[in-house]
Formats: sequence, structure tokens, C-alpha cells
Amino acid sequence: MRAILFGLAAVGLIACGHTESYVALLRSEAPSNRRVEVYIDAIPKRPFTDAAILQTIGYGNRANAEDLVQAMLVDAARIGCDALVRIQFDYGSTSSHATGVCVRYTAPVAPAVAPAPPTQVPPPADAGVEERRM
Repeated sequence: MRAILFGLAAVGLIACGHTESYVALLRSEAPSNRRVEVYIDAIPKRPFTDAAILQTIGYGNRANAEDLVQAMLVDAARIGCDALVRIQFDYGSTSSHATGVCVRYTAPVAPAVAPAPPTQVPPPADAGVEERRM
């Protein structure tokens, strides 16, 4: 009976999962309600400054990219970051690891430049005057 209970407990522990998060602040925290953007293969076009380095480790059923990024987003929002950039993943058999940089924008979004209206060439001065030949 004890063996069965031990086996069920072991299976239950393996099926469970959790994440651990670590934050190395580079700037003071400035919490906000802004939505944090995620850039995995690119960086924002706006100028930014690094605010923190984030690290998340997922175990068991939380050892996947979606859960790791979600945990990083919680930390980034708490710190007051505008975006997560340079995210890297390392996958193992029972755990996964993600690191990324939490950034704050230093300038507002540049306004979209409207295309210049087409230039109109004025008609020649003698337009509309018929030439008469005799």
C-alpha cells in the first residue's frame, strides 16, 4: 500500500510544475499599467534604455516558452518596463530557462509621416487660346 501511495505522490509531483523568476535591476522600479511588448527576434524601433535583466526557470509542465514569457511579463510590468527584448531560451528534459532584457522607452513614438500631396503643374499661360490660321 505504501508503495502505491509513494508512486502516486511521485507521479503527482512530476506532473506539477512551477516557475522561478530572478530580476537584476539596472534602474529603479517605476510600476505602470502599460502593456508590455515582447520582441523575440527583433528590437523596438523606438529608442530605449535597459531597466533590468530577467531570468525565469520553468519546471515540469511549466517548462515551455509560453509559461516562461508569461512569468517574465509579470515581472516586467511590476518593474515598469515597456518591452522585453533579446529573449533567449534554453530547453532541458525537465526544465527550461529564459533570459531577457526589460527596457523602457526614452522617446515617444515618432508620428507617421503623411505622404506629400502630388504636385500639380500649372497649365501654360496660353492654354485655352486657340491658334487661328488664315
